[in-house]
Amino acid sequence: MFNKYFIVPILLFVCSVGFCQSDYGAIDQRSKTVPDSITDYKLITKYLTDGLTGEREKVRAIYIWIAHNIKYDLAQLNSEKRYNSNQEIINEAMATKKGVCQHYSELFCAMGASIGLKTYLIKGYTRDALGEIADLSHA
Repeated sequence: MFNKYFIVPILLFVCSVGFCQSDYGAIDQRSKTVPDSITDYKLITKYLTDGLTGEREKVRAIYIWIAHNIKYDLAQLNSEKRYNSNQEIINEAMATKKGVCQHYSELFCAMGASIGLKTYLIKGYTRDALGEIADLSHA
């Protein structure tokens, strides 16, 4: 049988590790207030992550900026538009502040890579409501 002197430290450890979450309030607020004069994604990323040391905090800052500044482009959802490069996709997202999954993904990867984060873009397909592989690709 375990005694209370053994159980209490274990419970304290599990609670402190399992339920600790960073307070992202300051990061989120800063990510929503990037000056409009900064238009290059690399400079925006530098602004967002200046003073942040952890990768999670940097990822959070980039994520919040993209979520609040790039709108989903429903008109382009079924478009068969083709791009010549990843940079063209990123440039379009930055210029129009709109995009589909490919735009979000390319921009996130480029922003992360610009500050040394290891990023991966995974392309594939989703399944439809019937469980069949959908016609549209996804990133």
